[in-house]
Amino acid sequence: MPLQNSITLDTTGNVIIEDETQGTISIQPDNPESMLTQLGRLNQTQLGSLLQVVEKQQNQFSNVFKALLNGIANEKNVVRGSISNVKTVRIGDETHYHYHYAATTLSKELTLSLPRIHPNEIIGRNEDLTELHTLLYDTKRVVLVNGLGGIGKTTLAQAYVSSYYDDYQHITWITQTSPNITTDFINTAGLIENLKVSIASQEPDRIADEIIRQLKGIPEKPNLLVIDNAEQSLKQYRDKLPGQPQWHVLLTSRSEISGFHQKTLGFLSEEQAIALFNKHYTHRHLTEAAIRTLVVMVDYHTLTIELLAKTAQEQRYNAGTLQRAIDENLRANVEVAHNRHNDPVERIGTYLRTVFALSNLSEPEIWLLKQLACLPPEFHTYEQLLELLIAESPPHADTFAETLAGITRKGWLLQNTATDSYKMHRIIADVVKQEQPISSTDVANLIDTITQKLSIDQTKDNPVDKFVWIPYGKALLGSLANETSAPLPVLQNNLATVLKDLGDYGGAKTLLEKALHSDEHNFGPDHPTTAVRYSNLALVLKDLGDYAEALVLSGKALAIFTKTLPPGHPHIDTVTSIYQFIQRAMPR
Repeated sequence: MPLQNSITLDTTGNVIIEDETQGTISIQPDNPESMLTQLGRLNQTQLGSLLQVVEKQQNQFSNVFKALLNGIANEKNVVRGSISNVKTVRIGDETHYHYHYAATTLSKELTLSLPRIHPNEIIGRNEDLTELHTLLYDTKRVVLVNGLGGIGKTTLAQAYVSSYYDDYQHITWITQTSPNITTDFINTAGLIENLKVSIASQEPDRIADEIIRQLKGIPEKPNLLVIDNAEQSLKQYRDKLPGQPQWHVLLTSRSEISGFHQKTLGFLSEEQAIALFNKHYTHRHLTEAAIRTLVVMVDYHTLTIELLAKTAQEQRYNAGTLQRAIDENLRANVEVAHNRHNDPVERIGTYLRTVFALSNLSEPEIWLLKQLACLPPEFHTYEQLLELLIAESPPHADTFAETLAGITRKGWLLQNTATDSYKMHRIIADVVKQEQPISSTDVANLIDTITQKLSIDQTKDNPVDKFVWIPYGKALLGSLANETSAPLPVLQNNLATVLKDLGDYGGAKTLLEKALHSDEHNFGPDHPTTAVRYSNLALVLKDLGDYAEALVLSGKALAIFTKTLPPGHPHIDTVTSIYQFIQRAMPR
């Protein structure tokens, strides 16, 4: 019977690792590709132990095996000699090297942001919490909580973290803001640092793979991985993610994603909806009958009820005012009124727009809501918001703190008091954009700040350090999709450059084409600024294999710079080098 946590050298030269956390891993010495794959699966304790075995039995291992082992160990920052308790056991003709796991030094919270809410703070989800715990612990499922926006999926996940915090050895919280979840693994604050993953001179996919390998290699169990706002694309990475029994995986999404156990989160019951309203409404001027009518009118939708209650609290509206506002807005939208049970998303948008109109927001509050609607839908600390929004004395800078507190109190933002961080729900962002269309002038300071954050100095910057700002650039440009004003092409260009370094050549191409179109319109086709876009787009097209078009655009850039700049200008030398580089790279 194999020994637990042992490395066995069998009579055919195979290396067999029996491990309590990862089962059996067999490494064949005559297959370099398989060796690399299997060695990559090993955690730091296993690698440290195997290094000691190789030192004891040098003659039994090929030079290829030793080279690959040393390379993987260096990548994972394995300290040689750190495993002092590797013991030799002989069984027949086989030698077993038995090892033990040392106590971990990893933080319990592997990500910097771990949104939590006390279970007593949520209404009517006790049964859902218990069911989640059963599914994750007893049934050992990867659980996807899906449901309508604003129904309380993220809140339920936060409550689960708080309720069962002590049951887990390590907890990781990732908010998906990109179709490629590997980008979110890299961008999640604290994860790379806590796992001590080296990012120097590594491709993004390798960094993400290393993060996942390190998570899988954590010996303690169970651990909890939460992926909030998961997208359909996550199913492509299902087999890559850490999983049971070592990791309990909890996902939230608006969608049903195949391959995961679905737990659909429904609306509150009538009594739960009334209790939620009363939690946020303390004046007691509204009768229970009036509150019952209101929660029925908004279909027991969690986010709408909370906002409606806070609006009634702030504005001291009577029942008639609230009911008329909802009823009139619904009757104004005839299609919704005739399809109340067939179009819940549009119906809830109507309710929320009604509450927005009732809120009587001030000019500073509307300004701040516009800024926040252009940020990724995740928690941002107060200090981060100051850094992003309050630069070079923007409007309402003097009242920023009280304005932020005001719109949070009114329910337009979620707050994590433990980390002093704030988040705008995706539905709220949509309502803000519909009720108060956003222009580039409204968010000029934010455009400048994100543009600078995405700027790469090739002489000193590591592009990986810029990946964290990709969701910010995408969210901001997505909020200004129909604009072509002068500042936006620079943002599009900088974001495209970072996406190119990430390996997203298609995304970079789309952005550079938009930037080029705007610059041709704003400056003309023969302007040096337009020439920069030609040159950058040429490099992306080269990476996509379109050498002919890349050479044409690079030639245009060179012609413009030669015509408009003095001889010997650095731009001319740079574009000449790019043009020649593309020429050499063209297939013969």
